[in-house]
Parts: sequence; structure tokens; C-alpha cells
Amino acid sequence: MRLLGWTATFVASAVFFVASATFLASLAACGDGDTGAAFAMDSGTPDADAGAAPEKVYPVDIDVVITADNAYSIGWGDDNGLQSFNPDSSIATAGNQIYSCPIGVGPEAHVVPAKDAIAGGWIYVVSWCDLGGVQGLIAQVNYRDGEPIYTGADAWEVCATGVPYPTTGGAGPDKRTIEREIAKCNSPTSDVEWTSHGWVGVNGAITPGARGKLALGQDNESDVDLRVTDDVGRVMTGPGLMNFAPVCKQPANGRKGMGNKARWIWYAPSGYSADPFVASEELVRHTFLIFRLPRRAIPPPPSPG
Repeated sequence: MRLLGWTATFVASAVFFVASATFLASLAACGDGDTGAAFAMDSGTPDADAGAAPEKVYPVDIDVVITADNAYSIGWGDDNGLQSFNPDSSIATAGNQIYSCPIGVGPEAHVVPAKDAIAGGWIYVVSWCDLGGVQGLIAQVNYRDGEPIYTGADAWEVCATGVPYPTTGGAGPDKRTIEREIAKCNSPTSDVEWTSHGWVGVNGAITPGARGKLALGQDNESDVDLRVTDDVGRVMTGPGLMNFAPVCKQPANGRKGMGNKARWIWYAPSGYSADPFVASEELVRHTFLIFRLPRRAIPPPPSPG
């Protein structure tokens, strides 16, 4: 069963965006840009690139649709850590709890209220897995009625902590543990063998000296399950085989379903030649994983009127 200690749509007390006085992180993803949105507020915080326009903050709710094999927790913070984090975890132990409709049975929808979207913030998603079958995370993030950014975009980062958690018991890493590991990701002091030694993206190291990369997997394009099963119904893995079923695409309660362009993501250690989405003892030893997405990478909302 999926253990979910919070509602699928949560409010400001569960997650929020916090301003970072010195936001130094810079990503290859596109920024918000000047979209002509009359209601965008100038944050007054300079971009990491000298001479760049200040980051804009839009007073619009942010919607997140997300699911994982096997477990995740979600929160908000700045580039240095979490200001608030809900320790309740969403843990799936069956396929229908990962993929199935409606939203809330498989993938879940979360809302970040407009008043919490402050410049210099990040979405943090902590994820971990078991030794069975496959593993991965898939998500989309958008301002209400705006275009989404999906997992698979260059803006996503991941840090492998080397602190594995079981998927039994309903509890993942707590806020103190996550903040300790974020500090290690920012200024690597961790074991090189079992961690990423910093933040990495789809093209490799973001933090100098970081190891491995954010792995891109199967997209959500298909409307039918293309996985191959054996005689007793177990999903088979191997070269050329699909690892994941389609994730629910049907909207519910005014929220979008998972888009076709969303891709499964995970962490691949340096030199790892096997499929990073098929569970192995080596991959599990690198978890838990911390994924993060900067607020400024989310496409701007439509202009009012």
C-alpha cells in the first residue's frame, strides 16, 4: 500500500519557498525571461550571472505532479537547505500506487501557494528505493495554467548521499538528516565511493569534483503498457525493454495529469555500465537521492486577461 501521511494537495504549512540572500546557483536551463507578465514582481535579487535581470516572482500557485518507484518526500528551501519539510513519506509497494489514475492513487498532485513562491528558492525531492525491480522518479512542475517543466530538463540536479533508507516502516530521512546531506552536496566532504560528491546534472558535474550524472530514462509518451512480463507476470528488464508503465495522464480536480514529455530520472554513478533504472545493490547503496529544481526554471504563467 502507499503510505501517505499528508493530503495530495497541501498548503503553505507543508512546503514553502524561502528567499536566499545570496543565490549563487546557476544552471544551464532557460530562465524565466521577460514574458511581459504585468503582474510579475521584481525580486531585487541579482541573477548569478553579472548584469542579468533580477529574478521575477509571480503571485500564482505552483502545481507539482509526481510519483516515484519506490518512495519520496517533498519540500521547499533555498540553495543552502530546507526551511520547512514535511517528514511524511509517500511509499509505493505496488505498481498501481505508482502509475494508476486518478491523480492521488498513483501520481500525486501538490500545490505551493503563490505567497510562498519567493525568489531564490528550490523544490527539493528526496527519493529512495528497494532492491526489487526498477527505480526512478518522474514529475512535472508548472505555474497554474502555465506550461510545465518536466523531469528530464537540464535544470534538474541530483546528489547521491550514500545513506540508504528502507521502503518499509513509512519513514524516510528527517529534516536534520537532509540538511546535513545538502551541506555535504554543496561543499563536498562525503565519501567518494558511495556518493556523488556534490551536485550533478544530465551533463555530469555541477559541483567541482562531483561524480556520476543524472540519468535520463523512459518518457511517458506511450498510452499502453509496453513492458514485457514472464510466465508468472513479473516484469522483465534488459536491453531494449521498457522499465515503466504509463503514468496517469488524466486531469483531476483541475490539475493536469502527467505529461507525455516527462521522463523518469535517477542517479548513475561514474563508470556504471548497467541500466541505472534497474535496482542493484550498488545503486541502492548510493541512495537516498536529493533531487532539486530552481524556481526560476519554471516557465512563467500566462499574463492575466
